[in-house]
Amino acid sequence: MKKTIIWIDLVTAPDVPFFNTIINEIKKQDTFELIITGRKFLHVPELSKKYNLHSILFIDCFYGKKFWDKCLALVIRSLQLFLFGLKNRCDIAFSFASRSQTIAAWLLRRKIVNMFDYEGGELRMINALSHHILIPPQFKQLTQFSKPNLESKIIYYPELKESLYAHDFEVNPGELEQANISLEKVIITIRMNSTFAHYQGIKTKSIDLELIEYISSKKDVQVIVFPRYQKQFEHIQQLASKNENIILLEKTINGQNLIWHSDGVISGGGSMIREAVCLGTPAYDIFHGHIGVVESMLINSKQVTKLRSQNDFSSIKLTKSKKHQKQFDDNVLLSFIVESLKKLS
Repeated sequence: MKKTIIWIDLVTAPDVPFFNTIINEIKKQDTFELIITGRKFLHVPELSKKYNLHSILFIDCFYGKKFWDKCLALVIRSLQLFLFGLKNRCDIAFSFASRSQTIAAWLLRRKIVNMFDYEGGELRMINALSHHILIPPQFKQLTQFSKPNLESKIIYYPELKESLYAHDFEVNPGELEQANISLEKVIITIRMNSTFAHYQGIKTKSIDLELIEYISSKKDVQVIVFPRYQKQFEHIQQLASKNENIILLEKTINGQNLIWHSDGVISGGGSMIREAVCLGTPAYDIFHGHIGVVESMLINSKQVTKLRSQNDFSSIKLTKSKKHQKQFDDNVLLSFIVESLKKLS
């Protein structure tokens, strides 16, 4: 029987653990083969290596944060992926909203399956070119996804995307101790906001730094900071040289393991916040762009606390949080995605 060839493109760091779980499951199936590409940007290559995802073609595509720089990067990477696709035939191009892969696969006349969980980005091209779109059920309330030309493409997936892989790790306190993180102190993990993404707000940069300085000034608290870019890294490195409570990790560690051991996770929305929710770690959102319906649901249900300004910093609980035994349930979302790919083959 001919196998369905699935082409996966890894675009951002959270794509790696998410697709790693899917890839491991797909490899167990007799009906699929895989080809994988990745974006040579941020932590995608090093995370892929850590997850033992080999045979990946990494393609660089970052040329700056200005609009026309981004357009140039999109065109160049789309062309590179198009050439890759000519040499490596696939049946389904599957990604978490990879614009470059979507364009390349459309030019190659391949079946395109996209998945996303935030409606605030630029999605018109992805919606138009995709044959199928996997989105969370919260999107049902959005009029932009009730249009006739989209309704036939939409597949609503269950649960948070992060539930697919959040529990797929070993609780390993030794990994944190090797990184000089004290398990006796309060551990607050902060993922700095993106200053390049087109959906970001203008206030995010200042609240990041105010927050790091506020928390790191407290006794018996360690702040694990994850900068996104070199300039952010250099700035935090200066702060860390004067404050031993600020920790910049020298090597990549398992993100879920760190979140599990953290007493609070702070980020500008996105995957890290939802991973914390899945693992039962207190989560705080400092995103100042358009708040998506998934994030709104988590905030309204008090699973996430919103930090809008310095006045909200006192709501952060700087105490050791009680840890509960991990609960391993049947991975509903993983089964749903694999079965959906079979049906779409």
